Amino acid sequence: MSGADIHVVFLDIGGVMYDDSVYARSWARALRESGAAFTDEEFDEEYAAARSAQAGSFRRRLAFRFLGQSADIEPVERIASANWAYPPESRHPGPQIRRSPRGPWVPDIRMRIPG
Repeated sequence: MSGADIHVVFLDIGGVMYDDSVYARSWARALRESGAAFTDEEFDEEYAAARSAQAGSFRRRLAFRFLGQSADIEPVERIASANWAYPPESRHPGPQIRRSPRGPWVPDIRMRIPG
C-alpha cells in the first residue's frame, strides 16, 4: 500500500450479504402508501432494471417511475425505512461480520489489497 490509512470501508449489504427482497418490498409498500399504483410485476421489472443499470439512485429512479418526475422522495424514504429491517434468515451464507476489538464492524474475511 501507499502508506495511507484506510479510515472507512463501506459495505453495500443489500443483495450481496442479505436477500435484497426486504429492501425492494419496503420500497414497493412505501410507494403504494405514497399514492403509486402498479402491479408487483411492474415494480419487479423496474427494480431489476435499476439493479442491472447500477447507475444513480434506486430510490430516485423508483419514485420518479411510479410517482412522477416531481416526486419528493424524502417522505417515501421515511415510510420505506420504517419497514426495512433484515431478519437473520434473510442473510446469505458466506463471510461473517464481527465486531473488531478496535471498535468498528469489520468483515471477518481476508482481503489481499494489491500494491
